[in-house]
Amino acid sequence: MDYDDEYPTCAKTDALLRIFSDDKSPSEISGFLGIEPTSSQEKGGLRNPNNPKSKSKVNCWYFGSKADVQSNDSRRHLDWVIERIYPKKKEFIELKQAGADISICCIWESSSNHGGPTIDPTQMGPLSELGIPVWWEFWYNYDTENS
Repeated sequence: MDYDDEYPTCAKTDALLRIFSDDKSPSEISGFLGIEPTSSQEKGGLRNPNNPKSKSKVNCWYFGSKADVQSNDSRRHLDWVIERIYPKKKEFIELKQAGADISICCIWESSSNHGGPTIDPTQMGPLSELGIPVWWEFWYNYDTENS
């Protein structure tokens, strides 16, 4: 695949694998997958230390590309995640069968209020086999002087 790391219409992007489980703790998920998360949240733990009512209703396990991938091309971020999780296909299927909610969220911030990310057909196959949906959160630059 030919990446466009500059991707002129994108200011920044990343990919975040999210696993939510009612009964498996983040450490159990890590042990089961053999992968350490970039962050996690225990069920019942505070999501925001400034708000004592912001308790997590489920266990949260996150694995993201933000710190390791320097590119404005979402495809490179997705591939980074896919390359690390695809070898654990059996484990991901078992987690889903056990009730875990698994998805990949990509942030895509526009640099010019037009354009958008791309997903390559070569990425669709492994994601489909893993049963993991991908969704994007779009951020727009409202600096009208440069738009």
